[in-house]
Amino acid sequence: MFIVNDIIIIEEVSGEKQNERILWIDEGNVICYTINIEKENTLPIKRKISDLQLLFTEQLLKINESEPYGFIYQAENKLSDERKQLRDKRWELIKNLVSHEPEIYESENRGRLITVDISKTDKSKGLYYKYLKQFWKRGKTKNALLPDYQNSGGKGIEKTFTDSKN
Repeated sequence: MFIVNDIIIIEEVSGEKQNERILWIDEGNVICYTINIEKENTLPIKRKISDLQLLFTEQLLKINESEPYGFIYQAENKLSDERKQLRDKRWELIKNLVSHEPEIYESENRGRLITVDISKTDKSKGLYYKYLKQFWKRGKTKNALLPDYQNSGGKGIEKTFTDSKN
């Protein structure tokens, strides 16, 4: 019923809705990890698949058919060299960590894994967390780490996004 990268909308008792992305599902379809894609300071949540199925049956959970981060699926030849370099630099920082599924989703393991990686680099713990959350929220693809140039500029002003500097 559920697959990795599905975005689920969960309606809470208060009526508030939250969008979560499914990050990982165990082979027995018993446990999964999700992350709230709207809240800024959020980390993966361990959930039982049976709980999600019950919420679905009770119509308190829906699967979102649209991808809010569609811009990350741009063709490689449409990306500027600068954006690719930034993405690749971020990927190099976290690629080892994200291969440790499901351990990386559990706080005690995540902290230990990040501490080991920090000892090999001059980067801060906060930077690791920033890129991990960005990677998870945007669909666990390398392009999830692209810089957010589309958010730059005047607040509230409609922007046209291009890679050229003209």
